[in-house]
Amino acid sequence: MNYSVELKKALIKKLTKSCTEQLEFLKKDLENQSIFSFAIYCSNGCSHINVAACSREGLDLHKANLGTLNEPAWYGEVNGAEWSYYSNNFELFDEVNTFIEELFDIFYDGELDDGERDEYDDDELWEFISDFFIDVTVQVLKNLRSNGCFNEKCFEDDLLLGMQFGDPDKHAVDMIEKSSEQLNSVSWHEKIKISCNSMRKMFNTE
Repeated sequence: MNYSVELKKALIKKLTKSCTEQLEFLKKDLENQSIFSFAIYCSNGCSHINVAACSREGLDLHKANLGTLNEPAWYGEVNGAEWSYYSNNFELFDEVNTFIEELFDIFYDGELDDGERDEYDDDELWEFISDFFIDVTVQVLKNLRSNGCFNEKCFEDDLLLGMQFGDPDKHAVDMIEKSSEQLNSVSWHEKIKISCNSMRKMFNTE
């Protein structure tokens, strides 16, 4: 089995554990609310990972405080920067983020020993890295779902899952859409696509 697959499996295991532990805090913090989203929340480039979530009550309060009640309904729902809950239990993700630092050293220093990326140019290397983190995110969230982590009454039945970024660039937007396609219902994914296409239009006018 090639080296990158082993690294991917290791990160999936670590991140599934961290998210499972964080979900126990989330369920207590928002136990009387209606949680509609849960996502792997990344810095651009995926050099740091945490989690974010949002409840209907939290989103309504956020909109009221910012005076954005007239925004399209989907905007706050599918944009993680507008959400109400971000993990502050940073220690739960210390092992994950230390491992990610090691991964980037491996990726950029050419330490994969199976010849997978020897001939990659910069664009090809980033495609490899983004696909790596999409695969990790999708599998972790599928693990959580199959393990019953979202079965509590505080979670809506049709839960929005995926990747989110605080200030997504064009590469992050692609990752949001690709992960959503593998995880979400048709109705949620349509909202994600509308949002992603809206951001792409903004990038094209800059």
